[in-house]
Amino acid sequence: MMRVFASIVLASVAEDDSLLLTLQGQSENGVTSDDVSMLQRDRNKKHPHDHDSKPGQKPEPAAKPKPGPKPKPLPPCKPVVQRAIKDDYKAAQLDKEDLDLIICPWFKMVVRQNMEGGANLFSDNTCINAREVFGALLLSGLDAPSATLFTGSLLRMAGMQNPEQDPEARCLNPFALNGVGGEHGFDTGLIDPLPNKRMWYNSVASHAKTGKLGKFAKGRKASRHGKTPVTIDDFFASEKVWRMNQGCQLQTEVDVVGDIGVTPFPVFGLVFDMMGEGTGKEVTVKKMFDFTFKGKVDKFPFPPNVASIGMVWDPIPPGTPGYPNGGIAPRRSPFTAVGVELDASSASATVEQVYIKDPTFLNVTCQRLGLGVKLEC
Repeated sequence: MMRVFASIVLASVAEDDSLLLTLQGQSENGVTSDDVSMLQRDRNKKHPHDHDSKPGQKPEPAAKPKPGPKPKPLPPCKPVVQRAIKDDYKAAQLDKEDLDLIICPWFKMVVRQNMEGGANLFSDNTCINAREVFGALLLSGLDAPSATLFTGSLLRMAGMQNPEQDPEARCLNPFALNGVGGEHGFDTGLIDPLPNKRMWYNSVASHAKTGKLGKFAKGRKASRHGKTPVTIDDFFASEKVWRMNQGCQLQTEVDVVGDIGVTPFPVFGLVFDMMGEGTGKEVTVKKMFDFTFKGKVDKFPFPPNVASIGMVWDPIPPGTPGYPNGGIAPRRSPFTAVGVELDASSASATVEQVYIKDPTFLNVTCQRLGLGVKLEC
């Protein structure tokens, strides 16, 4: 089955040199080097025509080609090796080396800030409650409605992670999110289930540096040095590679499809607006790489209210049960991927750009999931 899938993938991208190079450099797509070399042989096949031979002259026998080295099969999608963090001793010993277990870039960043001692965001990095999540989101530059929406989503995931938890004391362990319902339906494969730098170098970084996919060396150099700018367009351009990788991961059971049918692009849009301080300031490949893979940022907290998902909300009057001081409530919508009404014009700059390029987030009737499945509603 895997061989058939690989052949279909190769046939569909046969005319795309950049994707072929990406396939050759990937160890996550389940395609063997036999498949790639076979495609190359078919492309480069030469038909012998001896234009210099005279009529009646016997052509010289063609030299027998020397057998080349036997191609080695590429390994399948990377296996998942997750360490269980279940007891208090292990949780107390967690350090920055363990951040690879966190599959959410934002959580990776705020937990690192907490570990380094300056932010004082969470009392326990493996049990983060709603108040702590909301405060950390505000310090990350989100406006209050967006922070409210994401806090509710993360609490929902906490319930999936530990159904026996008291709902009133629910907390989330960011080190144990892999495989929990609530992941994105379409996954980039950059840090989930484990960090995959090769995928980043061949997709986002490569496209930002050269305008093409699959330029591994150029992408790696841009991620380590220099000031190569990156935009949300480089993320959109990487979608075809990410989808092929996720298709392989799902078929080989390396990863699962999350039950939240959303693309990751609005979240990346928020990150751009956070790091660009909402002013259209350039973000470099290196800065985005350090944020995504290491949880590193130049400074924290970010300026307030620079990133917004564009959530439409209604005020909650003071004295309402459960809201003695009042508050805000998201306006519900059956159409959007997150179940609340969103207004592109009130979103921050990059998020608004995402809504224009990816309208499926605003209307689930045409929402694309991991393998191109449409979600009926």
